[in-house]
Amino acid sequence: MTDVAPISGLRGTYAQVEGDPCSRPLPGVLCVQGTDELLVDVALRHLSRCEGWYRRASRIVCVGQDDHDKPSIVPVSASRFAARLSSIVRWQKIDSEGETKEISCPGPIAAAAYTNGDWPELPALVSVSDVPVFRPDGSLWQTPGYDAITRTYYVPGIKLEPIPDNIDAALANDCLSEVVDVLCDMFFERDEMRYVPAAAIMGLISQQAAWPSPAFVFSASQPGTGKGTILQVINEIALGRAMVPFHFPLARPDDKRESDREEEQEKRLAQAAASGTRVLNLDNIPNGSWFGGPIFDRVVVAEDSVQLRQLGRNDGMIEFPWRCTFLVSGNHIHVLNDSRRRCLECVLVATCANPSMRPLSGFKYPDLRFGYCLKNRARLLWCCFVVLAHHAQKGGKATHERPDLANFERFQRFVCDAIVRAGGMDPTSCILTSEDTLTGDDQLVGCAMRALEKLGAHATGQFPEGVTATMFAEYVWSKEWSDSLKDNRPCLQDSAIAEAREVFTLNWRLHPSKRPAAKSISSRLGDLCGRVLHGAQIWPVDDPNGFQASEWRIAQHVDRKNQPRYTVVPPRKK
Repeated sequence: MTDVAPISGLRGTYAQVEGDPCSRPLPGVLCVQGTDELLVDVALRHLSRCEGWYRRASRIVCVGQDDHDKPSIVPVSASRFAARLSSIVRWQKIDSEGETKEISCPGPIAAAAYTNGDWPELPALVSVSDVPVFRPDGSLWQTPGYDAITRTYYVPGIKLEPIPDNIDAALANDCLSEVVDVLCDMFFERDEMRYVPAAAIMGLISQQAAWPSPAFVFSASQPGTGKGTILQVINEIALGRAMVPFHFPLARPDDKRESDREEEQEKRLAQAAASGTRVLNLDNIPNGSWFGGPIFDRVVVAEDSVQLRQLGRNDGMIEFPWRCTFLVSGNHIHVLNDSRRRCLECVLVATCANPSMRPLSGFKYPDLRFGYCLKNRARLLWCCFVVLAHHAQKGGKATHERPDLANFERFQRFVCDAIVRAGGMDPTSCILTSEDTLTGDDQLVGCAMRALEKLGAHATGQFPEGVTATMFAEYVWSKEWSDSLKDNRPCLQDSAIAEAREVFTLNWRLHPSKRPAAKSISSRLGDLCGRVLHGAQIWPVDDPNGFQASEWRIAQHVDRKNQPRYTVVPPRKK
């Protein structure tokens, strides 16, 4: 900044202006015809004097504010770039009278420097934050401005109490309990799932140290259980703003234009990465939707950056810094097989017929959806920082025996182990896995065998001659199941059949809320015939008929009406 200079046209009114002509360096840069390339090099070298400008994804950006007064990444326009070059370099030319005259930066020079795509004099910018930034070594960057280690710009947006230097276990436990208690009126399928929202909050405020982060999937069997409220709480505490929904094209079982959908997914993610978005809120996705896919699998495990095609451009791939956490909510969400191990699942359960009608007077925090977390954000953030800092002060080592979370080891060590050290339960136990110990075609065969055994399609069962594809479909996709979807309530059905239905739907890409046709099931069951599996792989727990001790296969017969029937039989003896 230079001394005050008058604003043109306003007598007596002054403003601080940057790059006053008197402060530009001497000697000047003489613009001579035929030296354009040298002049562009001069302009690029002088970019080091552009304080507050950074390079990001082949663009020049600066730090600004969004409509909520939160720090944001703003691209620098070509006109502003040319104006800045005119203010930091003393451009000159020789006029017709032979005298040296100062001019603005020539348009072609500014345009060539702006589109250069490589500005080594400018520091790289990955993200902006309104809270202190955790570094990979566990230290906390609390100085406003740019941190070269994390490539993050810190703009203080909230005043936090000082973080103690020596945090004891009791304080960390009290802080974790205070954060978890915010959602005490929500009911979860398992106790470990209560710590998944806290893990999402801590993962967002420590993205630079705990990246990459898994996706967080909040699902339920009916609306009104609080999935949207959880996303709102996470956004208000971690980002200090209301949740902003993100549209992400989802997979469909009957999708005949899968390549077009994936291209649209890629361009939308590129748009989010270019703007520096830190969280992608996929709130209330349609009932029974599919989530995941190749594009999601690729970006969610990205260590630092991803290559994506940008919206409106088809000239190639652009490398974007990637710090976007997925938050997904919906009823009866189906996660594709390859995407399951990249998601932490939190299942909410209903305690009454219509949970959305519960009176607010019965809640411990009745104003939870009306700004409670924003009003108490400073306290809740401080509690999260205490939990993370306590673990970092103890060396950041694993607190208990647990398998490493593939692709997300840093998140596991920095966030999940911090929660366990503070007295909580391990959120990584909520990682989605295959329902069966088998994989691929063996998993399909095993689930089909279990369903046939439940139907009694075996030598000692109710249908020793076998069952038709219609009977199989009506049993797995029962009327009770279809009615539960219509009424948005849980389906009271055998867990083995529910698991089989889920596996069939995922692997055969069936419609998640419709019973498949018998002809379709018959052709698919026919493809599974002949494969031999040991009983211990298929009936690991419940084994009413002693099936574990031998091997089995699916056999196909033809009845008197020339209809195929299916049974579970021992393999043929040689």
